Amino acid sequence: MGLSLDTFSRYQNSVAEGSVEALFDSNRRKPNPKNRVEEATETAVLAYAIKQPAHGQVRTSNEPRQRGILVSPSGVRSIWLRNDLASFTSSARLL
Repeated sequence: MGLSLDTFSRYQNSVAEGSVEALFDSNRRKPNPKNRVEEATETAVLAYAIKQPAHGQVRTSNEPRQRGILVSPSGVRSIWLRNDLASFTSSARLL
C-alpha cells in the first residue's frame, strides 16, 4: 500500500480509538500561544502598519522600539501574516 508498517499501525490504532476523523485531528499542528507577542504589542504594531503602510518590517520594528515596545522584524512579519496584512510593495505588485 506504500506505507511503512509503523505508519499503518499508528493509523489503525487511531481508527480503533476514535474514527477516521481522529486521523485528521491528530496530524494537524495546533497553534502555540506561548510564541505570540503580547496583545498590546500586536495592537501597537498593527496601528503603526496602518498609519505607515510603506514601511517595511525592519522599520516597523525599529519605530515602536523607540517607545519601549520591543518586537523583532520577524515578529512584525508574523503579526502581519496573522492579520492578513502585506507590505506596501507586495500589495503594489498585485495591482
